[in-house]
Amino acid sequence: LPLLQFSGYYPQKTEKNIFDPGSKKAYLLSAKGEKIDLSKSFEINKEDGTVITNKSEGVVSFEKAAPTQRSIEEQTIYVPKSGEYELVLADGTKVFLNSESQLTFPSYFEGDVRRVELIGEAYFDVQKTETPFIIQTSELSIEVLGTSFNVNAYETNSYVNTTLVEGSIKIRLPERQESFLLQPDHNFRLDKLSDEISVQQVNTAIYTAWVTGEFIFRNQPLAEIFAQLERWYDFTIIYENPDIGKMKFTGSAEKARPLNYLLDMIQLVTDIQYRAEGETIILYK
Repeated sequence: LPLLQFSGYYPQKTEKNIFDPGSKKAYLLSAKGEKIDLSKSFEINKEDGTVITNKSEGVVSFEKAAPTQRSIEEQTIYVPKSGEYELVLADGTKVFLNSESQLTFPSYFEGDVRRVELIGEAYFDVQKTETPFIIQTSELSIEVLGTSFNVNAYETNSYVNTTLVEGSIKIRLPERQESFLLQPDHNFRLDKLSDEISVQQVNTAIYTAWVTGEFIFRNQPLAEIFAQLERWYDFTIIYENPDIGKMKFTGSAEKARPLNYLLDMIQLVTDIQYRAEGETIILYK
């Protein structure tokens, strides 16, 4: 499933400063090619019986009504860089989509499985029913009945993370014909380069803080940290020395703060300096 790029559709960048944080924004693309800017309020009655509304800021909901046609439409929500968005699926499942992420799903669920496809990062609060809920990424599938968890499956990352907050989930790796049953407060990590898997008990807040408007970093490489920051603030990072990206940092900040707040914090506790050039941040010693 390729990451959608709605060419010529995004609003032009106007006054955004490189240090400005992101905001609630996303785009809805239907199977028929309709494109809707989710930053605007609307209500749509679809032929397949779905009522799509966007009355709350940053939240779009899908509800099932009486259909005039039998075929269920596929929907895709794409969140660009410096954006995030929340959606409520027709079964009541809540999904928080992070920057540069995409979710494809049916307008409503029928049959013996609820299936969605994810590129990027999302936090799921799955409505408990007897029908399994399956999230498909390019590397693995995650099966649940009702639970809360985070999935980080960006194509550009060298890893896939799944962090379980509550409930239980089964992670399947089709290529390896393996499955893992994850317990609460545990993180599953697949290293895409080495193919190594690790399952560890963790502080889930580190992995889910973005949902509640925070960054929390705990002894993480700067390259991993700036991969998150690049998506939220929409800039490009350059390391004058590749070793800078390997340095580890611990800290936290509200996502509403400007980027230079975090850069100053890193500069304060390390010997790393930064300078801004256009839409690029350069780190150097």
